[in-house]
Amino acid sequence: MLYSRVSEKLNNVKISEMMYGMLLLAFLVSTIWMRVLSNSAFSIQVAQFILIACSVAGTLLILKDFNTFALLYLINMILTWAIIRILKSVDYFYRLEDIIGSISFFCIAYIMYRTNSSMVISRLVYILLSIYFLIETVVLRTSITGLLADGNSYNYISCYMIVFFAIYSFTSLHKNHEPSIIDILLFITVCIAAYGRGGILSAAVYGIGYVSIIQGRIREKPQIFIITIFVIFLSLLFSSYIIDFFDMQGSFDKFEKLGLDSNGRFEIWSRYLQMCRASLYDFILGVDAARINVTANLHNSFLQMWSALGFVFFITNCLLIAISLAKKLANREYFFILVGIVFFVRAFTDKMMFRWYGEILMYYIIIDFFMGLKKNSSVPSEFEFYRDR
Repeated sequence: MLYSRVSEKLNNVKISEMMYGMLLLAFLVSTIWMRVLSNSAFSIQVAQFILIACSVAGTLLILKDFNTFALLYLINMILTWAIIRILKSVDYFYRLEDIIGSISFFCIAYIMYRTNSSMVISRLVYILLSIYFLIETVVLRTSITGLLADGNSYNYISCYMIVFFAIYSFTSLHKNHEPSIIDILLFITVCIAAYGRGGILSAAVYGIGYVSIIQGRIREKPQIFIITIFVIFLSLLFSSYIIDFFDMQGSFDKFEKLGLDSNGRFEIWSRYLQMCRASLYDFILGVDAARINVTANLHNSFLQMWSALGFVFFITNCLLIAISLAKKLANREYFFILVGIVFFVRAFTDKMMFRWYGEILMYYIIIDFFMGLKKNSSVPSEFEFYRDR
């Protein structure tokens, strides 16, 4: 076959493990530089260049691995976009650069899965980002409303934390390691300190899930004590905020300031579903997000994906994710499921899973499932999945 001949020739192309690791590090660092620290034209150009380089390297790796499932997924994504683009003509809000971005994120997820150094790299970047947010929000008490250079609301601080923590968690579990308790406490602290409703909910879900998983392990009982002490410490640290939070006197203005209102999300979701029920055309091809919201942001990653690439692509991905997590459950890989749940809960209220950096995590889960199906994968034998024994 032509594909196998191409794969054989690409095996002669030497791209070292170090080169893949450097590309991954460059992508993660450039993302923080462009989105968190600086939103200058130069930082955006550098990030775009690195994204393209990762896309090329990831595509070459998929071809070298002769990974049919991954290649078919990419082809399906491109064809779906092209068909909807033709049918919707000029009304289609999902542009060429958007689909190129999705392809690039898939390739980066593949590099993460296949690169031995991805766990060390992702943990280093995650810790540095956590410390930065911790200093800004807790030590310096910088106004979180203007902390992100890209102009996103402070709710996105938790989005960045979830994405980088999940990248580190997935890659470490893939190498038979669990995130350390320090990493977990950093995640919970920053999410709470960022004071966004989605982040607080994510921290609570992970904290409860973590304790629930380890409580049956006798050798790790001390960690429950550490978590309990830490929760008490956080309660004291943020006591003034907690008192203000539950102060029911007067109006509910303080709740709105804290971001506890839906910000029109329920109305956006309801309108989208109503339009889908009213038109088979919109149901199959997806309702253009720009018709719902001037910013084309549906505040729901699943609806965002449906809107961009249609119902078939949307439901296919949902099924792949569900099957993958069910397989993890059958294999008792509880930490993988916990991180996935935290990510999906947060993705349900923002577009962080589609056309944002969290899209990488969705593809990682799907690639993990593909690798399980691939009988003769070139993935090294030491790449075993974590199992809770």
